[in-house]
Amino acid sequence: MTAPRSEPFWWLLFSAGGMMSAIFLPGHVIFQGIAMPLGWIPADQSGYARMHALVSHPIAKLYLLVLISLSLFHAAHRLKHAAADLGLHASGFLAFVFYGFAILCTAVAGYALVSI
Repeated sequence: MTAPRSEPFWWLLFSAGGMMSAIFLPGHVIFQGIAMPLGWIPADQSGYARMHALVSHPIAKLYLLVLISLSLFHAAHRLKHAAADLGLHASGFLAFVFYGFAILCTAVAGYALVSI
């Protein structure tokens, strides 16, 4: 079972991730998933070189890392409590799996962003 004193930390990551996901992910989906493939944005504005230059900026890397990381922790916390609602003992091994996966994916995203 997670220690009672660590629970506020996970709730903080959950709420911050929910806010970031709700505010910023729809814009990313509309821009990169709909507008760019349909050609609503000119090719010179959405080409590989332009996107690479944008993502190469340190502030953009930090923004993407925070967005990815907090969204992952939001999902991990939601899955942990959904498992508990289903009657699974989600405080021990499952919590370790969910939060561990979020930490692992954050590390992979951080490595990928640093290597750009």
